[in-house]
This record gives sequence, C-alpha cells and structure tokens, in this order.
Amino acid sequence: MSVFPWRGLGRWALFLAVVVCFAASGCGPSTGSVSGKVYYKDTLLKGGRVQFITADQKGAMAEIGEDGSYTLDKLALGEAKIAVETDYLKVQGSRPSYGPPKGGSNAGGYTPPDPKEAAKRYTAIPSKYEDPATSGKTFTVKPGKQEFDIKLD
Repeated sequence: MSVFPWRGLGRWALFLAVVVCFAASGCGPSTGSVSGKVYYKDTLLKGGRVQFITADQKGAMAEIGEDGSYTLDKLALGEAKIAVETDYLKVQGSRPSYGPPKGGSNAGGYTPPDPKEAAKRYTAIPSKYEDPATSGKTFTVKPGKQEFDIKLD
C-alpha cells in the first residue's frame, strides 16, 4: 500500500486540467496578421490607409508608411474585402481643423498631421478603391503572420 494514496488521483486531475485548458483555448491562433506593401500602377504609395473588412463586418485599418508598407494585427480569419484611401492626405484648403485648441493642452496626445507634409505623400487613386464593396480586392486571412502586397491598377 502506498503512503500517498492521492498521488495517482492528483496526476489524473492535472492531466484533466491541461486537457480542459487546451480545449477552451483552441488548437491555435484564432486571428491573423497581414503585412505588405501597397502599389498603384507599379509604384509604391507613400501614404494613405488600408482597411480590411471581414465576413462578420469587423474592420481593421492601418496607415501606409512612406515606404509603402502596412501592417494589420489581430484580424478575424477568413475572406476580407480591402479598401485603400489616400484622399485625406490632400491639402485641405479652407476645411476646418479639429486639432487641439490654440494655446490649449494637447489632450490625448493627438497631433494633427502637417498638411504640407501630408500633401507630399498624396497620390490620387481611383475612388473605387476607397470602398471595400467596389475595390475588387480581397484576401483570405489565415492564422498567424502572412504577407500580402496590394496592387491597384
């Protein structure tokens, strides 16, 4: 007879707890990460935004860097429709600015982009790309990290 009669039962309890944890968390990541570059007529875009809209209508947006790159993290898995927008980089002219008040504090850390710097990064693209329903661009998001270059005509 064993001095520790509960020792065998403890091992089974631990094994069962591990099985339950794996079952509750799934077998792998339930989201994906997509990164790449955005091109218009074989030229890298130097600014703008990329948006992925998944089948469950959840969206994720990323800025396009000056090198044409974008990264979207924690995307729902499955097919996503893609939109690309650059119009916000145009010189705004007489449009009102909604940045922090003059002489006031910069609450929240928001600093509006310098319109002249933004305009340097602006490239006009067809308006059909601004709407995921009309862009014609899609990508199937899989678990983990993946790369996808977006090429606009």
